[in-house]
Amino acid sequence: MPRSTTSAFSRARVANDAGAASVSDVAQPLSAAGQAAAAFLAAHRIKPTRVRVQVLETLRERTPANGLISAEDIFRAVLLRGERIVLATIYNVLSLLADMDLIERYRLGEGPALFSPRRDQRFVALLICADCGQVRGLHTSALQLQLDTLARDNGFAMTEPTVVLRGRCVTCASCASCAPLPASMSTSSRLS
Repeated sequence: MPRSTTSAFSRARVANDAGAASVSDVAQPLSAAGQAAAAFLAAHRIKPTRVRVQVLETLRERTPANGLISAEDIFRAVLLRGERIVLATIYNVLSLLADMDLIERYRLGEGPALFSPRRDQRFVALLICADCGQVRGLHTSALQLQLDTLARDNGFAMTEPTVVLRGRCVTCASCASCAPLPASMSTSSRLS
């Protein structure tokens, strides 16, 4: 599957940071997860600033093996750590990391993008619960092959082959007394 090309803006941001990319650039002390995040950034020639480390650390901590997280959820988690930051900074860090192919970005039409740590394979399907907003990502080789064949047979080159399935998760489907959330609530405000 072709990866997105790194934007000139991202290359410029990394180039400006290059040479100064050392783990010691982040205020100490760092947790073991923070040290790992800082080392990962430095290894990819990205200056491991305090905010970049916290964003990457939060992304890794808050996304289970098949989960995704929104920029807003990362923003709230970083604020809870006592960091004074604006949401635009979170988006900038996530864009840098996604443009460098260090994390995955999933766009769900008009809604906010969701993010996950880089995995061996991109999710091919996203399952979204219409009641609680839970989002799970799945990768199946069979579905990937079907999508590739469908695209090829129709003369279409896929850039982000992701199928979105909306329904009810097992928990919500088994809860007879649970009422669905109002349709006016966005997916991002329901993600946890």
